[in-house]
Amino acid sequence: GEKIQIKVIGLHNAKVYKYLPITHRASPLKSVIETTVRPSELAASAAGTLVHQSGRTLKASSVKEGHEFNGFVAEVKHPQKEGHTGAPFVNVALGPKLSGKFYVTHVTGSYDVVSHPENHFFIGQPLRVKAVRAARDGKSLTVQPIGDLSGIPALPASSEDLPVGTRVAGTVHTIGDTSMTVQISIAQSDKPSKDSDDEDDDSKNKSRQFIRGFVNRFQVSDTLADKPFAAYKVGQLVDAVVVPKGKDVESASKFSPVDLSLRPSMVHPESTKPSDIVDPVVMRASDLHEGQVIHGVVARTTDVGCFIEVGNHVRVRALISELSDEFVRDVKAEFPRGKIVKAIVTNVDKAQDRASVSLKASRIGGGDGDSKYRRLEQVEVGEKLKGTVTRIEEYAVFIKPDDVYVTGLCYDKEIADSEAPVDPRQLYEIGD
Repeated sequence: GEKIQIKVIGLHNAKVYKYLPITHRASPLKSVIETTVRPSELAASAAGTLVHQSGRTLKASSVKEGHEFNGFVAEVKHPQKEGHTGAPFVNVALGPKLSGKFYVTHVTGSYDVVSHPENHFFIGQPLRVKAVRAARDGKSLTVQPIGDLSGIPALPASSEDLPVGTRVAGTVHTIGDTSMTVQISIAQSDKPSKDSDDEDDDSKNKSRQFIRGFVNRFQVSDTLADKPFAAYKVGQLVDAVVVPKGKDVESASKFSPVDLSLRPSMVHPESTKPSDIVDPVVMRASDLHEGQVIHGVVARTTDVGCFIEVGNHVRVRALISELSDEFVRDVKAEFPRGKIVKAIVTNVDKAQDRASVSLKASRIGGGDGDSKYRRLEQVEVGEKLKGTVTRIEEYAVFIKPDDVYVTGLCYDKEIADSEAPVDPRQLYEIGD
C-alpha cells in the first residue's frame, strides 16, 4: 500500500517485448505501462525526457567487450537432463531487450555445481557480469560473472593448479578408438595461458581459456571394454580425476597438460567395492605380481610373441610359446592389434620395470573363486574326469576335460586292458 512516485517509459508489449509510444492503440490485455523509479529519471524536470533511454534499447551488437552489467538470472538450463549434449548454462536478463548467457563450466570446475546448477543459481538472483562478445545472431551476449560467487569453487588458473587427485568437470572434445580428450576451463586472464588451446573458438578470446585432458582407454571404466568410448558423445559433461601421466607411449598425451580418469573407483572411491574393480589401475609393470590374472589389449604381434598393453601406457610381453595351449598356425591373425586378452603374470623384473605374461588357459585357470575351470597343477594323479574327444589319430585320442584348462592325451595302449592292437579311429568319433 506504499505510495511511491514513478515515471512512465511507455507501453510494453508483453508478447514481443518491445517499447511502444504511450499513444499507441493496444489492447490492455496484451500491454502494460512500463515505468521506472530510478532517482536520476525522477529528478529530470523536462517532460518526456528519459535519461537512460539509450541503455533500455541497447543491442548486443553495439556492446563492447568488457562492458559491465547488473543482471538477474532468468533461466538455468541443463541440456543433458533433457536428452541433449552440452554443458549447462545460465541465461541472464540484462535489460528489456538484452540478455546474456554463460556456461557453468566457464565459472567453476566443480562437478557438483556443474551437474546441479539449479542448486547454485536461482531465478531472480542478481549477478554482476561483463560482456565477452556478442552471439552470432547478434541478439544476445556471452557474459562472464565477476566478483565472488559465494559457495562456488573458482576455476583453476592453469594445469599447475590441477594436482594429481583433483576432481574436475569437463566436456568431451574428441573421441578416438583408444583415447579421448576432455576440455577443461581455466580462469580468466588478461594474458594468454601457455596451456590454452588456440584452435578452440572460445580460446581466441583472452578472457576465455581451456586446457585439454587426455583419457586413456584404461582410465574409462573399472572393467576393460572392447569399445571403451561407445557411451560418450562430443560435448557430453563428464566427472574426472587428475591422475599421474604415464610413460610417453601415446603421442596424444604429450599435447595434453593433464591425464584424467573417469573410473568410478577413482571418481567415487567411497562408494566403490573391491569386487567392482575387475581390472585395477596399472601404472608400471613393476606394480604387477607373479600369479596375478589381468586383462590387456594386444599392441603388437611379432614372430616371437605379443606385446600387450595392460595399463595406462604400460606394456608386457608374452612369448610365442605362452600364447596358447594349442598350436596356432597364424599368430598375427589369431592375436590382431586391439584384441582384448586375459593373461597371468609369470615374471616381474622390478629393477627393469618389465613383466612377462602367459595367455595359456591352462596357466590362467578360472580365476580366484571360480571352481568350474581348474589349472593344470590343480589336477591330481588318479582323478577321474569327463571330457570330449577333440582329435583322433592312429596312435591316440585327444580329449578336452570339461572343467580343466588342459588337453588330455590317451595313447592306444591305454584304451583297453587287452594286449591286442586297438585302433582309436574305429572306436571313437570327434565329439564323443
